Formats: sequence, C-alpha cells, structure tokens
Amino acid sequence: MSMDNGSPRDRRSVAGPVRPRLFRLVNCEGRQIPHLRNFPVLEFLRARILERFPSRSKKFGAEEGVLLFAIPLIAKANCVNWDRTIGLLNKTLISIMNQTDENFRVLIAANDDIRSLIPDDRRIEVVMRRATSWKGGIGKPNHQWRGSDQVLKQLLLTKMGSKLGAKYIMYLDADDLVRNDLVLKIREEKPRFGCVLTGGFVEDATTGKALHLPGKNLLNAEGQPMRFDQYCGSSVILTYPKTFTENWFWSLYGEGHHTVRRKMIEKSMPAVDVEEPMAVYRLNTGENLSFHVSNETQLLSWRASVLITINSKGRSLTATQRRSFGLAGLQSRNKAPAISLSE
Repeated sequence: MSMDNGSPRDRRSVAGPVRPRLFRLVNCEGRQIPHLRNFPVLEFLRARILERFPSRSKKFGAEEGVLLFAIPLIAKANCVNWDRTIGLLNKTLISIMNQTDENFRVLIAANDDIRSLIPDDRRIEVVMRRATSWKGGIGKPNHQWRGSDQVLKQLLLTKMGSKLGAKYIMYLDADDLVRNDLVLKIREEKPRFGCVLTGGFVEDATTGKALHLPGKNLLNAEGQPMRFDQYCGSSVILTYPKTFTENWFWSLYGEGHHTVRRKMIEKSMPAVDVEEPMAVYRLNTGENLSFHVSNETQLLSWRASVLITINSKGRSLTATQRRSFGLAGLQSRNKAPAISLSE
C-alpha cells in the first residue's frame, strides 16, 4: 500500500506507531523533513540540500494577510540557563497563541531541537539552523548588528516567510510578550509598508513592576520620552514588498530596530506608529543578552539604571493587562490547533 498520501497520523494505522513530532522540523523553504535525532550531521546536510529546491508546501496566501512571528532563539551552548530560556520562550508562545485573530504563524530559528519542549501547536514551526557563516565564528552571540547570530536568523526567517507568502512579519525576541489583539490590529490597519510599536511596557520580570513607554521617566539621548521601538527589539512589523530581496531587509533592518522608523521615513515609505501598548519587553529575566555581553559595559550600566527606575516609578500590570499579554496562561478558546503552514 502506498504511504505517500495522508498525514503522519493517518500513517500510524498502516506503518505502526510514529514518533511524535516526526515531521515538525522544516527547512528554509518550508518543507518538512524527517527528524534524524541520532544523526545530527546527516540532518544538517539534508536540510542544507533541501534549501536548494523549490518548496512544495502550501503557501500562506498574502491575500489572507497572514502575520508571521519570527523568533530567533539563542543556542543552548550560549545561554545562561537553558531551562529558563525555554520557559521564557513558552510564555512568549502563549502570548502569541492567545491572539483573537488566528491569521498568524510562528517560525522559530533554533540551533537545537526544541520541538519536545514547546507547545504542540501546528501554527508553530521550528527551523533548524545548525550553523551560520560570517567572519568571526559560528553562533557567537553579540550586539554587533550585521553578522550577529540573532540577525542572521531573522534574515533566514524573513526569506522563509517571503517564500511561504506571508503578508507581514514581526521580529519577536524569545522572552517578550505581545497583546492578544495585535494580529487583529495590524490586519485592520493594513499598513502599506509596516508598523512600528512606539508604545509598550518595559517590565522587570523578577519584581513584576513595569513602566509604560513613551513616558517621562525614561528619556532618550535627546532628552525626549523614549519610544518603545527605541528600546525594544520586539517593536517592528514590516509589510513584505511585492518582490523580496535581501537588500530590502538590510536597508531597513540592517542597523537594528531603533533605526527602522527613521529609515522608513527617509525612504518615503513611512511606517504606521502604533501608540497603544502592544508588547512587553521583559528585563531581568536572567537571559537578557545585553546583561551578559562583557564588551558592552556602558549598555549594561544603563540597563541597570533602567531597572532601578522601573522599580521606583513603575507599577504592576493589572489583571486585565496580564491576561491580554498571556501572563494568565493560554485561553481555552485558542487551544485547538490551527492548520499547519506546511500542509
């Protein structure tokens, strides 16, 4: 009997038990590939080879206005505490899965197989990235924007989203939170070029105190109230151009999130400013990269002063706000899996 048709669940009755999540790994083209847990070298080579071939996966369909959440995850070898990193990622995923508008997908670029550690939701796909190539080494975390592990993973996910037909892409750090109506707001706005979240919360994850940005308590270099996008990386939502090129990505995002708004204005393609607090930037999680990079002492000192300000001037999020950002857990209406991007 042919086994070419049907889902992995359909095959179980024919071929016996199937390992959970067997086909949940995808390559850069969106094609699912078998998990070769015991053969990491073969797994890497297979993924790299499949990148060269056109994908046969079903595309999102830009007319649907699908928003892609692109999450670059730090490698296990580079993080401080892996269990804590995964716990923070799962809170981020819960805030996404609580969206009132389900026209979204999630792609996570990871160096490690995390599929058994995250929710088994078919809106979420993991893109394995065994190595990155640039001067200076493989997978080294840093805040030097071009060539960093984070931005190269973001570029990878941007390419994949383009090939899968996403309409919008939001770059989301693996420990930040989004409000449950973010997708709805963006799809209603239908931004021609993109949106920048100028409003949001900065929270001390340890104490639960938070400040709303922009506000008088945190000022930028010009002495003006600091916008959320100037401080937090989870603040940029771009509308894919009709023809995607890497230059489009680098020209807008090549110097970091804090310059995107200005660059878009300079290019006569202004972003829509979203002033409502649509995201939470979580500090003091124990895994914030800028708290552990030794060559950024000035940034480290400034972040420490921000925490002091948050705890002296801030307040805890209300119960309603906590629910809206997923801090009260996954809402029951969103527990049913959606259609996989690869079906």
